[in-house]
Amino acid sequence: MRRVLFTLAAVISLAACAGKEGAAGPMGPTGPQGPVGPIGPGTTKIILTAPATYSASSGYYGAVAVLPAAAGTNPTQPPAVDCYMASAPSSGVWLAVGGGTTGTYVTFCGVVYGNGAWSAVMSRMPSGWTAAFVVAY
Repeated sequence: MRRVLFTLAAVISLAACAGKEGAAGPMGPTGPQGPVGPIGPGTTKIILTAPATYSASSGYYGAVAVLPAAAGTNPTQPPAVDCYMASAPSSGVWLAVGGGTTGTYVTFCGVVYGNGAWSAVMSRMPSGWTAAFVVAY
């Protein structure tokens, strides 16, 4: 009886020892495509361009593009706007322009709400350059 218990204990202890793990098996097949999600905001994209013009009041060159009413009429919800400028638009080279403050001497871009509409504005541009405003709403 002792021998049976000893053999049984040995078999159980050997079964409990895990051996070396092998390499992972191959990846299974790709699952089915999920349903199309809902359309989110920013599905309309427009690109507006404007040449740099001199402003006697600021003493700088800048550009303004009035956005369509569809871009929004709520002064607390500005549209998404990216800004670029180019010295030669047909070259395909456009420089990204970020936001800034009026105390800096670099080109800056933003949006302004007035007279019931949004406008994209760029200030302190080089003379002769062109602004491009990419608007999503």
